[in-house]
Amino acid sequence: MRVWVLLTAICGGLIVSGGTMAAEVTYSDTHGSHCRQLVEHSELSTYTCRCPKGRSLTVFDAGMIGGLTHGSGPEAQKWQPATRITGDGIGKKVEWRSVAGVPYAAIHRVHTPRGSVLVITHLSVAGGCHVGYVDGALPAANARAAAIADASRDRFRCGTDKAETVGRKLYDAD
Repeated sequence: MRVWVLLTAICGGLIVSGGTMAAEVTYSDTHGSHCRQLVEHSELSTYTCRCPKGRSLTVFDAGMIGGLTHGSGPEAQKWQPATRITGDGIGKKVEWRSVAGVPYAAIHRVHTPRGSVLVITHLSVAGGCHVGYVDGALPAANARAAAIADASRDRFRCGTDKAETVGRKLYDAD
C-alpha cells in the first residue's frame, strides 16, 4: 500500500482521495497592472482584472458598498451580491481552486464594518454564485473556506441551494 501511495505522488503529483482529485490552487491580485479601470467617478470605481485560464473578475466600490463578481450580466449580479465594506474594501488576493486546470471556485476576503469575511464563489460558464461565507477571525478560516469550495464543486446549484455561513454573519447578502 505504501509503495502505491508513494508511486502515485511521485508519478502524478496528484493525490486521489475518495475518487476525486485534489484541488490545484493559484492566486491572482485584485489590483495592479493586469487590471483595467472601467468606471472612475468620485462615488464609484469599477475595474476588471485578468485571472487564470482566461477568466476575469470585476471589482466595484460605490462608497461604502462593494463587491467582486465573476462573469458579467444580470445573473452575475444577482447571485454575487455586494455588501457594506470598510476603507480596506476587497482583499488584495483571490484564491482560485481548479481541477485539471479548470477553475471551479474562487475565494476572496471582504472587509466589512463588523469584521473580515471570506467569500466563496462557485464558478460556472455564466459566472457563478456565492456558496459560503466564513468569518475571517475564526481559527483555520482559510481551510474552512477551502473545504466549502471543494464540497460544493459538484453539488451546488446556483439559484436553488443556499450559501453556508460559518461563524458570525458578516456579509449582507440577504
